[in-house]
Amino acid sequence: MKSKPPIFFSSLTSERLDVIRPLWEQLNRHHATLPTPFAPEIATRSFESRLRAFRDKAASGSLHVEVALASRELAVATTKRMEFNWCEDVAP
Repeated sequence: MKSKPPIFFSSLTSERLDVIRPLWEQLNRHHATLPTPFAPEIATRSFESRLRAFRDKAASGSLHVEVALASRELAVATTKRMEFNWCEDVAP
């Protein structure tokens, strides 16, 4: 059986939430295409408005963002070498 690559976890502070922009935008576009009553509203959302809401929640202590990454090197390159608190997943 082929072994799985380790997964690295990192908490993001509100100042570093911009690193999730590409993923958020891709997921938002996908949800906007789904046949739900919320699709029109989702299609008009901008990352900037959601980022403001996320940061407001973070300021009140009601937001925690954890990212999971398949490769520490890829994560470092993707996030322009931003510093993360790494925790390697040891599950099989």
